[in-house]
Amino acid sequence: MAVEPSGGNAADSPARTDNEWRETIDALLDEDAKDPKLSFGRVWVGLQEGKTDEQIAEGIFARKDNVTDYRRAISLIRGDQETAVSELSRSLAERCASYIRSFHKRHIGDGMLDERSGLARRLARLIDECERQAGKKRVEGTTNKEPELNQILFGPPGTGKTYETAFAAVEIIDRKRPDSEEAKARFDELRDELPEELRRVEFVTFHQSYAYEDFIEGIRPVLDGQALHYERRDGIFKRIAQRASQNPDERYVLIIDEINRGNVAKIFGELITLIEPSKRKGRHDAAVATLPYSQDQFSVPDNLYLIGTMNTADRGIALLDTALRRRFKFVERMPDTKHKELAENVERVNCRTLLRSINERIVELLDRDHQIGHTYLMGVHTLEDLADAFRDQIVPLLQEYFYDDWEKLRQVLNNNGFIESRQGKIVPEKKVFDVLAADDGLWQRAESYRAIYGGNRDDAGGA
Repeated sequence: MAVEPSGGNAADSPARTDNEWRETIDALLDEDAKDPKLSFGRVWVGLQEGKTDEQIAEGIFARKDNVTDYRRAISLIRGDQETAVSELSRSLAERCASYIRSFHKRHIGDGMLDERSGLARRLARLIDECERQAGKKRVEGTTNKEPELNQILFGPPGTGKTYETAFAAVEIIDRKRPDSEEAKARFDELRDELPEELRRVEFVTFHQSYAYEDFIEGIRPVLDGQALHYERRDGIFKRIAQRASQNPDERYVLIIDEINRGNVAKIFGELITLIEPSKRKGRHDAAVATLPYSQDQFSVPDNLYLIGTMNTADRGIALLDTALRRRFKFVERMPDTKHKELAENVERVNCRTLLRSINERIVELLDRDHQIGHTYLMGVHTLEDLADAFRDQIVPLLQEYFYDDWEKLRQVLNNNGFIESRQGKIVPEKKVFDVLAADDGLWQRAESYRAIYGGNRDDAGGA
């Protein structure tokens, strides 16, 4: 595609639309393969005639009345045209800077262009100006920090890891941190309320039976009446990767819950290499794999973000597959005893102090990976709520942690009476332990919980 130089005053030239700008830059990069010193230089020299760097950079941004299908697509997802246009403008500037930087780095580094030449200096200034324009157009409240392509939230059960993935996904897609009220609704919109071809967030849970054929692609039986035949089906990872490749200006998120419960090496197969940032499509060391069933050439785009969760009570990081550990950033989520939804006075019981005391003993008697998460006590407002949480969730979890070690379990609860013992009938010298009966009134007494942390009046918010 030939690209003619354009001169004249920037004010007289209409702003390029998204597709026009992309075609122009792509054409320039195509031309540079033929004669990089002449073709690219000639076009850019033509572009700069009578224009300042700022005017050229501003020419990247599309006017509202020029953005049609693209704007409608974003608006459909966002429900906010003004924000959509602003987001589009910012992404255009960032992409332009990336294109120019790529050309500059490749050819200056190869010695094809003299870094002291006017064109080289011009390119460097345009990179700075495009990035400055991108910053000017950034939506208020957005974050400048690029999110990690691959991250795993890990920690003990009940620390809000799965809940946090919804915030992380919305922040990646919308480029700003949502408040707690809008996060769930926005997450549901992105994940569930759109047809699959427009969906930008997917969610999957790994388990022991989950396989490569479920995640990437495989052969599946299909019963058609009395006839059985087989067909190839794409897995969730391949499908969202294809959507991301088709829409490089949008961000996509795949959430993998309980990632350590599956056999990661078996599930990802040869594609574990392709998720590395440097191996992503368009990166300097991009890699491509041939899929075994379809024989498709497959690569992972760099606008697809992976967020995993990992329960350390099931399996510690040290036991994870080494290949997985190298390719993900690990973000620890530990119990938050200062969480705003943890009550400090539930009929004279301080839930924050209660949780902290239990976890301090667990760390000493077991390890820090098996602590009790704060979500177990969130929403507790009465002694009945507290009794339900301990009787139905916390004590059974502690039984699992300290399997058949009742003495340690009693120590964690500071011998508060929830674990009772008696002499054995067959072997009198042996103690027999059991959890207090569900209908025992001790579950409903504030003193039972205050005994765990040795509470006094001051520990219950001054009650």
